[in-house]
Order: sequence, then C-alpha cells, then structure tokens
Amino acid sequence: MALKLTSTQRLANPNFGDVEGLGMLVGSAKAVGEQQKQRQSLFEQLMQDDPLQQAQAIQALGVKDKNPALILQGTQLLQDENLKSASNELNKYLEIVRNPESSVEQVSNAANLAANLASTNRYLDVNKVRGQLTEARNFQSDRISRLAQTYINNPSYSEQNDSAFLEKYGALGRTSLISAKVTKAAGEQALRNDADALVLKKNQPLILEIDNQMRQLAMSESYSQPEMERLQAQYNGLISETPGYREKFSSLSGIGLGYRDDVLQRRDERVERVAEQEAAFVSNTSDKLFLMFRDTQDPKRLLENERNKRLAVEGLSDREKVLIGKAFDDAEKEINEHVETEIKRLEQPKDRLTLKEREFFDDNGSVFDTSRYAAIQAGLNSPNVLVRNSAVKSVRLEYDAYRKASQSDRALQLKADQQASAAIELYLRDNESQRFATGDDIYDVIEDFRTGSDSQQKTFSKFEEALAQKFRENPKTPIRQTVEQAVAETPAMESAINAQSQVDTSRRQQVIQDVRTLDKAVIEALMDNIVSERYPKATDKERLEYLADPAIKYEAEINLEASYQDKKRQQILRAVAEAGPVPSL
Repeated sequence: MALKLTSTQRLANPNFGDVEGLGMLVGSAKAVGEQQKQRQSLFEQLMQDDPLQQAQAIQALGVKDKNPALILQGTQLLQDENLKSASNELNKYLEIVRNPESSVEQVSNAANLAANLASTNRYLDVNKVRGQLTEARNFQSDRISRLAQTYINNPSYSEQNDSAFLEKYGALGRTSLISAKVTKAAGEQALRNDADALVLKKNQPLILEIDNQMRQLAMSESYSQPEMERLQAQYNGLISETPGYREKFSSLSGIGLGYRDDVLQRRDERVERVAEQEAAFVSNTSDKLFLMFRDTQDPKRLLENERNKRLAVEGLSDREKVLIGKAFDDAEKEINEHVETEIKRLEQPKDRLTLKEREFFDDNGSVFDTSRYAAIQAGLNSPNVLVRNSAVKSVRLEYDAYRKASQSDRALQLKADQQASAAIELYLRDNESQRFATGDDIYDVIEDFRTGSDSQQKTFSKFEEALAQKFRENPKTPIRQTVEQAVAETPAMESAINAQSQVDTSRRQQVIQDVRTLDKAVIEALMDNIVSERYPKATDKERLEYLADPAIKYEAEINLEASYQDKKRQQILRAVAEAGPVPSL
C-alpha cells in the first residue's frame, strides 16, 4: 500500500510523496504573493504626488480588476498629463526663442528641439508649432528693434556703450542697432539746417520728463486719472509742435493711458493666474481625496478626520483654509455621487440600467452616433440577457465619461468663481481719484449689497454668479469693464445706482464748477503776480499785453499744479471726491 503524506509532511520533506503536487502548491503560493505585491505597489503609486504615476496606477488597476471605467479614467488622465508635459516642454523652447538675450545658437537649438518635439509627440500639432515658432522669432526681432531704438534715443546715449549692447543681443542686436542709427542719423540730418531743430532741442527734455512722470504714475498705488489726463494734455501740446514727435502724434497722444492699460492688464493677468492656481489646487486636492477615500468603509468619517487634520496645520492663512474647505466639499460631493451610483448599480440586475443611467441615455442621444444608439436601444430591449448586459456596459462607459467631464466642468466654474471674487476686491480698492472719475455710486452700491440685508445679499450673490459666468466665457476680459457690466445686468443694483446718482448729480456738478471757478481765479492771480514781478515798470497797456501772452498763462497753470498741497485746495478736492458740500474759501 502506497504511503500518503499530508501537505505539511510534503512541505517538510520534498523528497517524499507527490513531488508534482508539491510544485503546484508552491507555485500557487508564490503567484498569490506576487499579486499582492503588485496590488500594494499600485496603491503606493496612487498615494504619490506625481499625476503621471497616479494615472498609470489607475489604468493598471483597471486592467488587473478588468474594470473598464478605471481603464478609461486612467487612459484619459495619461493623455491629459502627456499633453500638459508636452506643452510645458514646448513653452520652454518658445521662451528661449522669444528672449531677446538668447544667442543665435540658443535660438536655433531651441527651435530644432521644438520642431523635433512636435514631429515625435502625437499630442502636438506640427503646423501649429511651426506658427508658434514663427511668432516667437518675430517677437524676438521686434523686441530687439524697439530696445535698439530706445537705447539710441536715450539722452545719455554714448557710442562707447555699444559693445555692451552687442554682447547682450548678438547678431540681431547688431542689425537692429545699425538700423536705429541710420534712422536717427537721417532724422538729425533733416533737422540740422532746420529751425525746428531748436524747438526739438528745447522740448525734447520736457517730453521725456513728462513721459517718465506718466509711466511712474501708471504704476503708482496712488494713481489718479485726472492727474494722468493733465499730464497727457501737457504731453500732447508738446509733441504736437515738436519735430520728430508731431509726425507720431496719433500713436503718442494716448501713451499715458496706454501705460495705465498695461498696468491694469498685468493686474488682470495676475488675478487670472491666482484664480487658476487656486482652482487647480482645489481640483487636484479633491481628486486625490476622492481616490483615497471613495472605496473605504466609512468615507464621510475618514474625510472629516482628514479635513480637521489639514486645517489644524499652523500658519495657514484664511484664504488657504477656505480653499482646503472647498476641496474637501468637492471630494465629499464626488464620493457621495460615486457611492450612490455604485449602490444603484448593485441594486439593479446587471442587464438593467439605473434610473439616472436611463435618463442619461434617453436625454443624450447626440453622444452616440445614430446607428450605435439604435443598436444599444435594441440591445437594452433584447430578450437575450447577454445582449442586454453588453448594451448596459456600452451606456455605462459613456455615462462614466460624462460624470468625469462634469468634474472638469466644476473645476472651470471654480476658477471663474475665484476670478470673480478677486475682481470685486480689486475694484473696491480703487483710490479716491478713480472713484470720483467713475462715480462713487457704483462702489457704494456694491458695498451696500455685499453687507446689507438678506435680500440685498441674495442679489449680491446673483451679481457674483453673473460676474463669474462672464469670466468663464472669457477669462481675459478686463476687470473694471466686466464688474460694471455685471452690475448693470443686475436690475436691483442698477436701480439703486440710478437712485443714488440722481441725488448726488446736482451737488457733484456744483462742486466741480466751484473748483473750476477757483482754478480760474487762482490762475488770473498768479498771472498778475508773474507780470508784476517780471515787468514792474510796465505800463497798463503793456501789462494787458503780457497778461494775454499764452506763455504767461501756461506758467501760471504750472505753478497752480505745483501748489496742490495748499490746504484750502485740498479741502475742495476732498469735497469733490466725496461729492460733499463746498467749504468756504
């Protein structure tokens, strides 16, 4: 009779018993252990901060579990990350090409790398990249040309410094410098024997000084639109009569406001960048939390514990706490939707759609082409259970993709909400001069509705939603214009502005008139003082002639502008800004 050994005995002594069976047992144990190691490795990848690793892990997990939804999700995330990575790499090369300080070799190398990237990376359009390279080269050339013109036309220009300019900007710098010199020499030659040369010599320092004042004012936190308009008027008067400048009057006559527009554009771009960064933080954080807790036994409790843990970190700003709260709220919403979907699917037979899935299929026929929609419709009604199962799977693939797209849509909405909130805060920070130029009413109404009664706050919420929608449609729309449009499209706020404006209009106009009257009286007094000091022995007839001289009036206006610090004038200017009563003079 053959000796029969137990499994333990076989393992203890492989020389006895069924050797083939022992080999199968050991092999099975190793396979199970390897699977566990692989699965653990995938979960460790999911916990990494690298989105690419996470996408790969999700895809691999879907393949291992034979889960089409996870495979689709992982594939989409891989595509998104690959496109982002390719775009970031391309932008690095384009920035080198745009940089006026890049050498010919650096530009050529960057352009070749960009072209090679476009031809080898399936996520980039070769023709589009070629156009971007052309635009980048043109930008560099144009920038160097303008730098050369500015360098040559600087009052302190010295040819001894040319070598530094050439060293900095290379071959393109040399070409642009030669062109700028030729243009300048031609202009100087034309003016050499012209009486206009004297006017240019006299006015150019004044033009450059006012230009600098406008540039500094545009960047100042105490920006005043009336002051900018005053400087621009002086500038326009000078360039209109100055050779070398009057020919460019149309392009220079609004240069001060152009400087301000550049500042406002940079401010708007900063707002957009901050909003984009905040939205990305909320979106990425909520996605990670969703993956961490969606399949746990008690996701709500675990999510709340994690929320409290992160909010307890020292040094967090109020804004950071708000963003963290939004991320957790979004994650909780996504997890609840996921759990609800999975529960409904488990409750349903595998060959039947849930109510929401059926509604999606009935309401979104355009997602499917006509023949496929008809085939799925027939499959859902088929008497064959296998056919019905296949039809259900087809619908669910599109439904899950739709849900993922909805998550992306929430991220876009979040960015628009962040941008709207920042835009309101920036708008309300305008200084007194800007408020007076625009009209205080709109500022007051925004503040009143933001902090007013419940009904006013509800109206303010609608205003915020309208503003966010405008930023979603066009993130680069100007802040001031967009805020005022959103206010105008909110009936209750627009009515409040009109009512307030009617009360203040007459008072405001009176104050303005009083200031203008004061200006006129002061100018006349200053003109009289100038003539008396300069021509003390002039006859009455001569005094009248001097007082009629535009140069004397211009000098008096300059002196008036220099006296803005006078106490009584400051009182009147404040009264103008506040639309209050005029103080006695």
